[in-house]
Amino acid sequence: MKSNLIFAIITVFLFACSEKEKGKPNENLSESKLDTINYSYSAMNMGFSLNLISNGRFSSEEYDFSCLGGGERTMVFGKYKKSSDGLKLFPERVEFIEYSEVMVPKPMKQVLNPRLDSLRYKTSYHVIEWNNHEYLLSEVYGGEAFPEWGIKKENDFIRFSEYYNSGFEPEEHGAYLVSMDQTYNSTYQELNLDQIPEQWQSYFLKEPISARILSIQKVTHPYVSSRFTWLVELDKGLESNVTDYLSFEDRFGNHLMNVTKVTKDRSYGYLFYSEIDPQKLPINLELRTKWQ
Repeated sequence: MKSNLIFAIITVFLFACSEKEKGKPNENLSESKLDTINYSYSAMNMGFSLNLISNGRFSSEEYDFSCLGGGERTMVFGKYKKSSDGLKLFPERVEFIEYSEVMVPKPMKQVLNPRLDSLRYKTSYHVIEWNNHEYLLSEVYGGEAFPEWGIKKENDFIRFSEYYNSGFEPEEHGAYLVSMDQTYNSTYQELNLDQIPEQWQSYFLKEPISARILSIQKVTHPYVSSRFTWLVELDKGLESNVTDYLSFEDRFGNHLMNVTKVTKDRSYGYLFYSEIDPQKLPINLELRTKWQ
């Protein structure tokens, strides 16, 4: 009986998450696909979608839901101008819908004047083209559905560089707007870094960085002795273009490290999901930002 009850609770929880994911906004926002270009990004139960309509108007939708039932949507409507200088948005109307965790007949809806300072809404983007993808990247720090991930100060160019340097792009994308061409092109082309504004080009590696582990130390959680991770010291630092926005891994993907501190010739970070024999520490193991 007890096992059946636990199974039922787990089923309801997973169903709620699944339903919220299905309940993502209609990315077409009732506009014709023929007249609309959609840019979007998403994670579990949250994301952002921007539609540029051929009549010069735009509509966007940010959503953020809880698996327990609550959530909100923020929709913005207005005009846009897209040129060789980039994309400019001119918001005119904001609609906000709040969904209560408690079942109610109707969610709360408000129509507001654009208050961009409170929304932290981005209105200026650079247009980057690469491998049948078109990226809208903003220099503004923070984001819509993802205001700040962790304690690092990031913008779209920094997040894009992380996925680029690790080799995830152009197959996998992060929290920045992407639109994919309907025409399939199997020929891989290198990203033209001249499209990136000069002040952000240093974040993009021209070649992968290779480093070796100099030391590794077990770090135990201060309150839970059974929880621990591994602090790693690498033999490369600022002189080798290492930044605290890079990640390294070994050839087989068994050890993944995010850099958290960098000095002139050293860098430090923690290994994730690594099973390490304390008697056989992987000293001198080669890690790279990307393996070809």
